[in-house]
Amino acid sequence: MLNRQMLKRNLSFCMIFLTAYPVLFFTACEKREEPQPEVHYVWTYKQVQIGDMSYNLDTLHKAAEVTKYDSERTMVEIPSTVEFRAKQYVVKCVGDRAFYNCTNLASVSIPNGVTSIGEEAFAGCTNLDHISIPKSVNHIGRVAFFNCSSLTSITLPPGITIIEHGVFNSSGIKDIAIPNKVVKIDDEAFIFCSNLVSIAIPNSVTSIGYSAFERCTSLKNISIPNSVTAIGGMAFCGCSSLTNISLPNSVTDIGLWAFDGCNSLSNPIFNAHVFAYLPRSYSGTYTIPQNIAVIAGGAFMNCNSLTNITIPNSVTCIGEFSFAQCSRLSNINIPSSITDIRGSTFEGCSSLHHISIPNSVISIGSCAFRGCINLQTITIPNSVICIYSAAFEGCSSMTNISILAIPESDIRIRELAFANCIGLKSISCEAITPPICDNLVFSNVEKSIPLYVPAGCEYKYRAAKEWQNFTDIQTLH
Repeated sequence: MLNRQMLKRNLSFCMIFLTAYPVLFFTACEKREEPQPEVHYVWTYKQVQIGDMSYNLDTLHKAAEVTKYDSERTMVEIPSTVEFRAKQYVVKCVGDRAFYNCTNLASVSIPNGVTSIGEEAFAGCTNLDHISIPKSVNHIGRVAFFNCSSLTSITLPPGITIIEHGVFNSSGIKDIAIPNKVVKIDDEAFIFCSNLVSIAIPNSVTSIGYSAFERCTSLKNISIPNSVTAIGGMAFCGCSSLTNISLPNSVTDIGLWAFDGCNSLSNPIFNAHVFAYLPRSYSGTYTIPQNIAVIAGGAFMNCNSLTNITIPNSVTCIGEFSFAQCSRLSNINIPSSITDIRGSTFEGCSSLHHISIPNSVISIGSCAFRGCINLQTITIPNSVICIYSAAFEGCSSMTNISILAIPESDIRIRELAFANCIGLKSISCEAITPPICDNLVFSNVEKSIPLYVPAGCEYKYRAAKEWQNFTDIQTLH
């Protein structure tokens, strides 16, 4: 009797617990979905013709891969299974170039169970205007839909994690939603998609690759989520209809010319860290906002109406080509927070008469001041250890070069660094050891002009490569 009462009491307690905490109990008892291990197929039979398609077959996993389509039919339904030698194989893959250049193809249905679409699988299918991709697909290879110019819309399966390199290059896509698991939009993913009007980027994406949306000339608005930290060079280059773009503070890395050619933008693009782009219509004076740390490569390139730019001391990096071809720029300050003047930073700034290089700078990049035809003089501070190739090439109005140097410092001057500086009247160099020069450093510079060097070091310069070509080497006063 006692045992029966105890059993009844325990059952009552269990019923009360389940009533009070049903979700907790059943959630704990649910079977959790385990990630499926990646299967590596080994094709026992290759290029087996079954119907109007060829397949690779894996006898161990009983799997098949479509490798080639041999028909002129416009509508294709890929079978879910195929039979070979009395055995059934489940179609798991659409292989590389399987439907490459099938220009008659208009519609394709891919069965559920297929997990991958290979590289260039449908590239060149210029009449393909419909494709059904099942949710089972978790990978679409590089350039898979290249030049599918009739394909205006597509639904991507939710398991995709990367929009691969060039996957929709030159396709007819007009709008597309990126699945929520995608973490990366790779290089050239949508390049030359001239019909693309809108795209939804989820906050799972952390990087947008090089030229990802280059020449998407119909794209008008794009919102970059605050999950993105990096935008590759030329990512939106040539998006001539783009009128608005938001740049979240999460973005800290922007590549060269990311927004070049976005001629419909009317407002500068920057966030708390990076200055990315100034519309080319700006004129006169512009002051870069305080606290900006990076000026992206090409940010001010071809701003032909700008005359003055103020850079705050917070800026620690000025990217390549940042101010290149700003033909009316006559005044700019380089803050002491800068350690490197990168390649072509001021190339072609033909109105620049004077620039002061702070003694924080340790290198002057290739072509940094090339073609600054009105630059009068230049003083290289003693912090500089390398002047790269063609750094001052073609500065034809420059009359004097002064190289300040710590007595025992080693300085390297690369090829053509001062080539075609035809207006030079004198050069002075404080280095006791002549800077190491590559070939043609002073190409087309008059070698009879005075070269001033430290007392007692004349013989060193007369024996040093490139310096020895100067015939009037004098003591520096």
